[in-house]
Amino acid sequence: MKNLKILVASIVLTATSVVFAGQETSGKQLMLKDTTVGVSGLWNWITFSDTLGIGTEIVPPPGTSPLFAKEDGSIFAEASMKIGPEPMWTQQAADSGLLKYPQAYIEVKFKKDECVQDSSCAVNFTELGIQYIRIKTKVSGPIRMSVLNEKTAEKDAEPGTIIPNSAYYKTTTYDLTPKDYGFVGFDDHNYGGVPNWANHSKAPEGSKILTAVTGLRWEVKDKVGAIGEISIKSIEFLDAHGNNVKASLLTGIVETRSNTNDPLYTVIASGERQALHDTTVGVSGLWNWIASHDFLDIGTVMIPDSGASPLVAKEDGSIFAEASMKIGPEPMWTQQAADSGLLKYPFAYIEMKFKKDECVQDSSCGVNLSALGVKYVRITSKVSGPIRMSVLNEKTAEPGTEPGVLILNSSEYKPLQYDLTPFEYGFKGFNDNNSGGVPKWTNYDKAPLGSEILKHATGFRWELKAKEGGIGEISIMSIEFIDAMGNVIDAFNITGMEGVRSVIALESSSSSVKPESSSSSAELESSSSSVEPESSSSSVEPESSSSSAEPESSSSSAELESSSSEEPESSSSVEAKSSSSKKSKSSSSVAPKSSSSKKVKSSSSVAPKSSSSKKVKSSSSVAPKSSSSKKSKSSSSVEAKSSSSKKSKSSSSVKAKSSSSKKSKSSSSAAPKSSSSSSKKKTALPQKHFTSMAHITVSGKQILISNATPGSDYAVFTMQGKVIMAGKIQNRVENITLENQGAFLVRVGHEIFKVK
Repeated sequence: MKNLKILVASIVLTATSVVFAGQETSGKQLMLKDTTVGVSGLWNWITFSDTLGIGTEIVPPPGTSPLFAKEDGSIFAEASMKIGPEPMWTQQAADSGLLKYPQAYIEVKFKKDECVQDSSCAVNFTELGIQYIRIKTKVSGPIRMSVLNEKTAEKDAEPGTIIPNSAYYKTTTYDLTPKDYGFVGFDDHNYGGVPNWANHSKAPEGSKILTAVTGLRWEVKDKVGAIGEISIKSIEFLDAHGNNVKASLLTGIVETRSNTNDPLYTVIASGERQALHDTTVGVSGLWNWIASHDFLDIGTVMIPDSGASPLVAKEDGSIFAEASMKIGPEPMWTQQAADSGLLKYPFAYIEMKFKKDECVQDSSCGVNLSALGVKYVRITSKVSGPIRMSVLNEKTAEPGTEPGVLILNSSEYKPLQYDLTPFEYGFKGFNDNNSGGVPKWTNYDKAPLGSEILKHATGFRWELKAKEGGIGEISIMSIEFIDAMGNVIDAFNITGMEGVRSVIALESSSSSVKPESSSSSAELESSSSSVEPESSSSSVEPESSSSSAEPESSSSSAELESSSSEEPESSSSVEAKSSSSKKSKSSSSVAPKSSSSKKVKSSSSVAPKSSSSKKVKSSSSVAPKSSSSKKSKSSSSVEAKSSSSKKSKSSSSVKAKSSSSKKSKSSSSAAPKSSSSSSKKKTALPQKHFTSMAHITVSGKQILISNATPGSDYAVFTMQGKVIMAGKIQNRVENITLENQGAFLVRVGHEIFKVK
């Protein structure tokens, strides 16, 4: 008796002496239906041969796994097959049921066998965007590959194609673009790859087959009988752009390995996991993240674990939100199961909340995105699998009916913008013919309108959603809320949290670099021990000084400013250069450099920073910068800038030039001219100019005051000066609702804003 597990005897089949070379299969045969190993993530393999007793043989034996682990741990699918000749077809034989066709094949199914119970075996290639199959094989004999599916009505009439023979591993790509009753890549003048005998009235079109694919089969096929051998090294599913669609999206099995030496689980997160509820770090200023999954013991797997933070810090310090998720199939709904409470639905998701958890106590979790003027949300992410993004809110009455949308898969980080304009029970950007993005089973009597949801949003959720089960991965790089004009709204206006970093700044390796605000001499672009920060109180004053200098005027030194001057010329003078100035040369000047300046070359000089200049060359010189000045000439004078001065003459003065000044002449003194007379006394206190801290946002009748000091007063006036509302700022974000729209004046503390 032949040992079918190890070898097949050599058999001469034709006059050409094609030999079925019997040889021991290399590698260790793996267990049948072992979900932990497979070829390119495909695990559910099996061998088959008929039991007609007409000479069919297959190695390994029928009903076992064709998977073998090589010495290096890599997994291959392999088989040697032999069939005898097919019987001759006659009507009498067909009517009598005596037509018995030999069969020997290996096949891979995407789903577990249990899928038959709830009719979830099929995979929709169209939804996954699969257009090509790329297979690396070594083949001898007439081996036909076919696409198994739930649409083909006749047994063995699935579309397929003969694989080219090769004595070494060869990669072949097949185009699954629908054509007739099969596919472009399978067409050999027989309607897309279906057999010649197929009844076209029963055959589904290729486009329908793509929506219900269950697996692939490799079968030895020849009317006169044949032998064949095949070894499959890899199988890849590609989209129209050539991107690889993960096999786990087809199988729902996330942990299947293609090499026994590979780790059992893959972790998407590469970086340092952040602590839960750490208010100092987040994605785009959003900090309150958490991962969650069920504990139903029905196959759910998630990384990170439920209750942990999905935030990770990358090598460069940037913060991402990341997770890998797997769920099993949903239970089949029946009234009996619903009544008995046996319907257990798996779930796995990460979510981000705007407010601290304490907001539940005083019902302040909801954020009025309408009042903030939010029109769009733009997410930059990398996604695989059916990941659904939904808007959490305080108005949705039924859990799971929040409006959402499936995120387009991408193997690279891709920004996608969603329109949050209210539409029925959700939003315009979420509408896929289901009332603005709510699930089809939503009870519309309980569902809030999208306009209400937008006023009471509490956060966002990214959830793996697959009725038949599946896996998904997501990595979120940034989240931006955008108004109708395209401006990005500060996340602080939504969360009320200051100081949340999206990047953990790396510490400087140079201890000689001093803080930006200090008081000493001048600062060089590349620091050394003698370098001082931008603000200083020495004899050469930067724009903002911490001692005897006043902004825009100086008492005993040349004032430095930069805006848009041209090249000044002098022989032994102090030269002023602007942010857009060109090269200046002098013999005894100091060349200050701006905060965004370029190269500074000096021999024995100090170059402080001012505001954005280009190359300055000096040799033991001082060249302060001026603002909007033009060429000036002097013999032994200092040219400095002041704020709106006119001509002045003195025997020992400094020429002061401003953006609106005219030429002044002097001899050998330093008397700068400012907006007030240079003869007046200067105070020792610098004049500081503060920008407004409060921020006003208007949307309809809503006025949102953010970044104001709690406890400060606010008031709303008509344009005629009538007070229509007043109070105190309670929180850093204060929302005011007016009775009517129009133009108003809003006073916050001592600041007044005009709103419309």
